[in-house]
Amino acid sequence: MIRFVIILVLGAGVLASQTSRTAPGDLPRQAKTPEEFDLYLDFDETHDAAVKHRAALNFEQSYPQSELLVYVYQSELEYARARNLSNNVVSVGERALAIAPDDIPVLLALAEVMPNGEVDPRSLDRSEAYARRALDLSESRHVSPQLTLDECDNLRHKIRSRAHAALGLVAMKRGAVPLATQEFERAVAENPDADGVQLYRLARLYLASGRRANAAALFQKAYQAGPPEISTLAAAELSRKVMR
Repeated sequence: MIRFVIILVLGAGVLASQTSRTAPGDLPRQAKTPEEFDLYLDFDETHDAAVKHRAALNFEQSYPQSELLVYVYQSELEYARARNLSNNVVSVGERALAIAPDDIPVLLALAEVMPNGEVDPRSLDRSEAYARRALDLSESRHVSPQLTLDECDNLRHKIRSRAHAALGLVAMKRGAVPLATQEFERAVAENPDADGVQLYRLARLYLASGRRANAAALFQKAYQAGPPEISTLAAAELSRKVMR
């Protein structure tokens, strides 16, 4: 019997499909019939977001017990996140974790989304747990043999940066400014790239602690890093007399 295998590899936000072997440390995810595999491909090979969303719903309805649903849920999570549908992000993300508890991209997405807006202490606790689990996995999880050592190292730093930023946001929501500052400092230090959101939030924490010179320097970096929304916010802070 032909077994169709879809392998999840820890890559820079990319799901790789293979039909031969599993990357070290990963378990294969299999379609049990050619029909299931074909319907999954209908979803996977679609690039239009709205069409892909409909294909995802169709696959979930047709194969509610499929191992491949973890990839469908990852796609649906990003679809919901791009549209600021936070409740949908949490719902579909936790369904993905029910299938693959150690899925780092999903753990990070939930850790980042759950502290936003009006949140309750339980949501903050869950966000913290997801971020810490991602940190633990960043040290122990095997990565794709398709990546070079430098790429693997870069990926681990990005994972750790996102996890520390999520922990910093949780601490901010709890009113723990020193801890939040520490976590965002770690996030910025770990990140191989300049992240405007991280820089802006750390600058705000410095400003709240009276460290105006440090805040001004980071607001300038956040302005340069973007995205446009962050550049606008950073420019507004830099224009205030208190920053001069």
